[in-house]
Amino acid sequence: MKKLIILIEIILLASCAVDTPTSVQNTTTDIAFVLAEGAYPNNNGSLWSISNGTISEVTGNPTGNTANSIAVHGNNLYVINNGSANLVVYSVSHEGIVEPTGTVIDLDGSQPREILIINYKAYISQWNKHSIAIVDLTTLTIEQIEMPGCSEGLTTDGTFLYATIKYLNNTDWPYPTGNTVEKINLSTNLIEKSFTVSNNPDMAFYHNGYVYVGSQYGDWPTFNYITEKIDPETGELVSSKDHGSEVVFGTDFSIHDNVLYRAYDKGIVSLNDDLSINMSTYIGTEYSNLYSMAINEDYIYLGFGDYTAPDNVIVLDFDGNEISNFEVGASPGSFAFWKSE
Repeated sequence: MKKLIILIEIILLASCAVDTPTSVQNTTTDIAFVLAEGAYPNNNGSLWSISNGTISEVTGNPTGNTANSIAVHGNNLYVINNGSANLVVYSVSHEGIVEPTGTVIDLDGSQPREILIINYKAYISQWNKHSIAIVDLTTLTIEQIEMPGCSEGLTTDGTFLYATIKYLNNTDWPYPTGNTVEKINLSTNLIEKSFTVSNNPDMAFYHNGYVYVGSQYGDWPTFNYITEKIDPETGELVSSKDHGSEVVFGTDFSIHDNVLYRAYDKGIVSLNDDLSINMSTYIGTEYSNLYSMAINEDYIYLGFGDYTAPDNVIVLDFDGNEISNFEVGASPGSFAFWKSE
């Protein structure tokens, strides 16, 4: 979800329902999933599937209260609902038919944030429990890794899990800021190192031997945006760039042709070695209120939202051409991609 919950102490957001057909895919081999958060606390998070150039609302909506994060693993799809504090499991058939399995895992009011799946285990950052939940996707049992605050973004190099600590707690308002990235050994589930970064770190992304972190500071709706690059072996802060408030970054990172992009303005942009903006790589749209970003193969998926339905997902190619424009539920905040095996 990334953005919405941070604002709930300030504003209440309204949303209206969208009535579209249920998803039934007969011949598809590729599906792009869009998870729309909905408007807190209206219990109208929604899941959408894009295939063969069309979009459909998946059976089982609403997913829950504030649909926050999504991940694909094999022929299953996993949806995290922040407000409902649960993990909902969907199946995807070889024909591309998407439907809920009936499995809903209670996360005990933990206010879950992001999900990352590694080796048949789902790692879920949590605010209320100050922990990361580990859900074994075979047995559906849950373990906890204690964290020094409200964990947020997750990334991995395959051996270690890296988790940002956005706040020290979420009970005192304004929330006291966190400023670390925790390095967790996936074999022992123990924190091995803690790296100091700027305040309020959001998403983290591992790329080419480094951990990249996006942060922001200031008072809503005006923030200064920071990108930082960490050597995970030493904990050294290799580069740090305060981009100021004149530009607006999103929290999402993604890769194309081994180049790291960050959500920026109305599209995406890559960064130079010193983390300054490389405007020659900017690809964008005419739309406002960029909310999320993901890259799948040669296509860019951009979620735009004003917190009320319908909102839009725009698909671009890397020449900047608009391939598709889809209406979805309120606040499309997360993407996942499935391919038939």
